[in-house]
Amino acid sequence: MLLFSLIALATMLACSSGPDMNEGVADDAANEVPAPPKTEQQTEFHAEKAIAKKAPIPEDVRALILKSQPLPDECGSSPEAFDECFSASEIDLGNDDRPDLVVQAVGNAMGANVTMFYVFAGGPAGYELALNLPALELNFEEPEDGGPLEAVTGVATATKFSSQRFKLVNGKYKIADRKVEEIVGK
Repeated sequence: MLLFSLIALATMLACSSGPDMNEGVADDAANEVPAPPKTEQQTEFHAEKAIAKKAPIPEDVRALILKSQPLPDECGSSPEAFDECFSASEIDLGNDDRPDLVVQAVGNAMGANVTMFYVFAGGPAGYELALNLPALELNFEEPEDGGPLEAVTGVATATKFSSQRFKLVNGKYKIADRKVEEIVGK
């Protein structure tokens, strides 16, 4: 068995050290640097789970959130207090290699079994609010056509689970589908 393994190894080495199969290809192709692999981005967010891939929250995003709705006093008193009430993760919503942002309310800024999610699309003029809503979970899914990521939310009550699917249109998420399912008791 050892002899067979040595012969197989020698054959592989001999074949790999032979002439290059692509000898006629231009040198430019050989010198091309491959694009770095796309880093994994967080696409699943849940009110009861901390954001795994955290990103800093830019000042313009803070200002938009503070203007969007009333928040507990302790969330707007300082940048440090704001960071205790909100957490963010970068995401590429449009599959265009431009950074976008998902912000999730945490701590004193969230409710029971629900939290506020804010989705910001990045652009030349800075971040713009693309979607904000209360939900238990917010997930982003790749559509079959390979276009912008679709947002899917879920909210549960004692008797129903509601989900909504949103499509990104002109920098804003618009409702594409809504489902309500009865929760069957045991």
